[in-house]
Amino acid sequence: MSFQSLRDVLAGTYNPDQSIRQHAESSLYELSHQPGFLSSCLDLIADPQVESLVKLSTAINIKNIISQNWSNVSGLQQVSSGNNKDILISDEEKNVIKSKLMEIIMNITHLSLNNSNSKYEDIHDLLNLKKNQLLPILSTIINIDFRATNDKHIFLESVADMIVNSGNDFAKIYSGLYCLKEICRTFRWSPNKSRSDILDPIISKMFPVLIEISNSLLEVPFTAQSVDDKLSIVAEELHGELLKFIVKCFKFVTYYDLPAPLQSKEVCFSWVNLQLQIINKPLPPYILSIVNNDDSSALMEIKNSQWVKAKKWSFANLSNLFTKFGTPMNSLVSSSSSSKEKNYLEFKIFFLDDFVPEILGLYFQLITSWCNNELFLANSCLYYLILFLDNSIKINKLWKKFFKNNLEDIISKFLYPILTIKDSVLKLIEEDPMEYIHISMNIFDDDSGIHDMAALGLITTLAEVRESSALGVILRITHELLVSLHTEQETLQSAKKKEAAFKIIGTISHILVNPNNKFHDSLKGFLDSFVIPNLLNRYGFMRLRALDVLARFTGVEEVSSMFFTIYQGIMVNLSIFNEQTASAGPAVSQFISLEGEHLDVNEEEEDSLLPVQTQAALCLQSFLQFDGFRELISKDIVLVMQKLLSLSEKIDLDVISGVMQEIVEMFSEQLQPFGVDLMKNLSQQIINVFEEEEDPKSLNADKIMVVNGIMNTMITILLSFENSADSIIQLEDSFLFVVKAILDHHLDDFYLECFELIENSTFLSRKISPNMWKILMESIIDNNFKAHKNDSIIFTYLSELTPALNNYLNFGGEELINNDEYLLKFVEMLKIIFNNGYFADEQGNGNIEQDNLLLFNEVSTNLILTLKIKASQGYIGELLDMSITCLLRGTILQITSDDPQKASQFPELQYYESNPVFVKVFQSILSASTDKIQVNFINLIVSGLVYDVHTTLNLLIKYNFVFFFQFWFKALIPQKKNSHASLERVFDLKISALGLLSLLNNLTSEEFQKYQLDLIFNDINSRLIYVIEKLPAAINSLEKRRTEFDEASFDYDAEDQKLFENQFHGFGGANDDDGDENDDNDDWLKQEQNLMSEDNQKLGNGAIVTSGDIRNGEFIDFLKSEREKLEVQFNDDDYEDYDDDEDDLFFDDEITEDPLASNPLDTINIFAVVKESLNHLEQADNAKYQAFSQSLTESQVAMLQAIFSQT
Repeated sequence: MSFQSLRDVLAGTYNPDQSIRQHAESSLYELSHQPGFLSSCLDLIADPQVESLVKLSTAINIKNIISQNWSNVSGLQQVSSGNNKDILISDEEKNVIKSKLMEIIMNITHLSLNNSNSKYEDIHDLLNLKKNQLLPILSTIINIDFRATNDKHIFLESVADMIVNSGNDFAKIYSGLYCLKEICRTFRWSPNKSRSDILDPIISKMFPVLIEISNSLLEVPFTAQSVDDKLSIVAEELHGELLKFIVKCFKFVTYYDLPAPLQSKEVCFSWVNLQLQIINKPLPPYILSIVNNDDSSALMEIKNSQWVKAKKWSFANLSNLFTKFGTPMNSLVSSSSSSKEKNYLEFKIFFLDDFVPEILGLYFQLITSWCNNELFLANSCLYYLILFLDNSIKINKLWKKFFKNNLEDIISKFLYPILTIKDSVLKLIEEDPMEYIHISMNIFDDDSGIHDMAALGLITTLAEVRESSALGVILRITHELLVSLHTEQETLQSAKKKEAAFKIIGTISHILVNPNNKFHDSLKGFLDSFVIPNLLNRYGFMRLRALDVLARFTGVEEVSSMFFTIYQGIMVNLSIFNEQTASAGPAVSQFISLEGEHLDVNEEEEDSLLPVQTQAALCLQSFLQFDGFRELISKDIVLVMQKLLSLSEKIDLDVISGVMQEIVEMFSEQLQPFGVDLMKNLSQQIINVFEEEEDPKSLNADKIMVVNGIMNTMITILLSFENSADSIIQLEDSFLFVVKAILDHHLDDFYLECFELIENSTFLSRKISPNMWKILMESIIDNNFKAHKNDSIIFTYLSELTPALNNYLNFGGEELINNDEYLLKFVEMLKIIFNNGYFADEQGNGNIEQDNLLLFNEVSTNLILTLKIKASQGYIGELLDMSITCLLRGTILQITSDDPQKASQFPELQYYESNPVFVKVFQSILSASTDKIQVNFINLIVSGLVYDVHTTLNLLIKYNFVFFFQFWFKALIPQKKNSHASLERVFDLKISALGLLSLLNNLTSEEFQKYQLDLIFNDINSRLIYVIEKLPAAINSLEKRRTEFDEASFDYDAEDQKLFENQFHGFGGANDDDGDENDDNDDWLKQEQNLMSEDNQKLGNGAIVTSGDIRNGEFIDFLKSEREKLEVQFNDDDYEDYDDDEDDLFFDDEITEDPLASNPLDTINIFAVVKESLNHLEQADNAKYQAFSQSLTESQVAMLQAIFSQT
């Protein structure tokens, strides 16, 4: 394509006509894949005749393509996907691009320095192009190429030569310094050990050159006298930028570790001296001419000045040197192998003795000049200067020499003015209160307040580290000021001084609230006389500060006597007025200012009060911990919540949501009548946030935090209605459209809270509403799992989704059984999870993640147990086959890991007995898995045995997986290396018991022989007895934990409590822990047998599910003794130890049982099932029953008889 055609296409990309723009973008995409495209684009940028907008569009395209494709190499090219991430740039073209890019940057720099014949507008556009597009492109190239090259020395030498051979050509120096800076950036986080062989030679060679260049730059006089001399400013700013590059080279190589060449006293002196020169050099006159201008544009110009930035990083480097390498307190250890250098000992000695006093000497000269208004220091410079002072205070000899005798001046003349609120801040509070709130809550997002934070940090250090000398001075200065101001007519200036004093005292509040502090007894008087009256100050910023300080002193015991006054003040500042508040007590004066003027709160001025109202809400939150304060506010809690809702609609921060959440937790009963409306309101707020954005996925961090905060409040509201199922359904109706919006638009920032809402709602209501089924089938399965297949973001949140899925099974099982459409979709979802996001008829992308396998097995097990007999209609075979296949995938990967060519043989690789290598690896893969995966895998296979024993056994034979029984039985018994069995939860033991019973009941003697189970018949019997013996203690332990949780934070209604008692009371009563075997009051708990209930499901041919277990303390002791005998027996069994080397891995991941979780076996009375199953076995297969009976010991027979007599 010709030069003009390319120019026309790029110009078309910003044409307002959509059709032209779309055609241009399509053409540009085609062109971008042609060789030489980037080189042609750079030619276009270099042409002085091309318009600025075309150059900008071109540079943006170049930057995007290079950032996404520069590292692409032949053979790794991505498949074309309709974007610019699949472009292969040849090495030859890369060299051309680098050459042309450097030439363009040098030409723009040269033009900036020699600009007498140029228009400022043209140069300004080119400088912006260089800064925002070209230099970032160069940074990307350097970062990728330098890290990728095998010969970094040559790379560094070429950059060094560029600087050394540039003569006095600052344009060439500029390009070389920028490259060197970016190379140094790559070493920012590297220790000396990993970089010294590459970095040290270049430091030794180039850093002396950098010093020389810096000295020459510092000697160049400033010529621009005002901001109107724009062309001269361009040149002078470029000189400042060169100094900034040099200082940042030093910053990057010393940020994490101190290179050996810079640890010598001579070299360090040259760099410290250079940076002190930069710090001490007056700013250009054009900067000084605007420093007293409080206009935001002037402040931004100062902040962006390259000379200010050079000073800033010089201050920062000296602070970093001192903090990390030069103080006795630092613990950073160098990677040097020399023990003498291990803690930079030599460097510390000379730096602390020789350099720090000189640095402090200059700093105090600067401070004196600054206090006398003779010197301007940018906020960022003040920040690093104060950090240096902060570290110096901690060193005794520096404290005595520089600080101790000057402490009062440092506080009153230096720190106090810094902490005095600025007119620009007051203007921001008045004109843009939302921006003020954001800045005050995220102070480090903006340079305007970082020096305030450093000053407060220095005050804190003085009060903590030098308490005996400094704390009294700090309090005396602030107290004297407050007393003097208290007797004066308040003006804006006096209020500003008072606010600074409050700020200082608030900062050291954590010291003062300590009852052992000698000033502690004065706090009540301070709060009563100074702080509380200012809750109603005429100036909003004073009320804001008073609220902040008050919240910091909640730890003062005497504050409880002031609760009512504090409560009134908070309510007024929240703009909450009602008859009760207005007429409360004799404190009518609390509603007028100190000057006797009524506070006139106008709804139209509400927005201007947002900062005060926000601080009032936070102050209220800090007092909610006190019973007396909660009692006061409880009468107005609905009004407060309405106000907080109104605030949260206006403020894009999560702090208000946090206050609401805490209030909902504390006042759930009072708020219940308001709960549904509150949930609707919060839900609508979230929708409003989404609708404010053209694309809800592009929400900024603040709004994401707000929505997360609101959703957490919604969860808290939901949990507060745990005893009212009807209310849960109403609440569900209020928030479901938010859940649907989040899931349908794939707003994954809120998936965690979204799934928690679903989980809690379904758990508390104990049923699945039609709307909840719709959410699962449409929003979760169709719009997430199925619509996006392998790139679905929902896979990231499977662990958070699983509890909700289990609730669908536990409380919606009947619907799944009766609704084939729902069931098919649910199973299809499991197939997609198994295939790592692909449909069942598509090829999966390798081995499933272990976490996803864990969840797949868990949900599949619960699905089989939920479907019961219906699971045998093909579902068991399909689910078990998928899980075993996953292990096969892992086996294939293991076998072929050392020889990728073997992967092609996979279709021919058989997993039968004829492949012993495969079988061995198969076993080791499962044995080496985490304990959770092993347990879930066992439970899945056993669930198949429960409801479709033949299909399950045939699968085990197909995959030569008969060792499963050894694996299963071993997991039931504590091993010698671990005192706990893998299968010890109530759920694990119940499902194992059901599986063992199914083997006994549902297989004929001939089938026992066919499947070779006759060889382990006695083992099946002994494991069944062992499981039965362990169950009562496990059930009792689970009940105990549920009771403890119930007493702490969870109340069941009567119906749920009855179910709870029927379900989880095992053998043993309340006196179990006392070991009282002769307690006559420990009666047997009578159980109602409901063996033929329609709700009970037949297990195989004979097992019946009933509800309720039995309990008896005596019986537990009997069973414990039997378990001990069995454990000895089982540990002595001569089983083939198929995973001797992996025994310790079997217990590498502790499995816990959630006391509140539900599962499909909760309602099963396992002891009734045992009795019914054995009775059935006796009737249906007496020979097998006799064989079973004869395998039992007398004590085991006695145990079973005891069970039968109680069920």
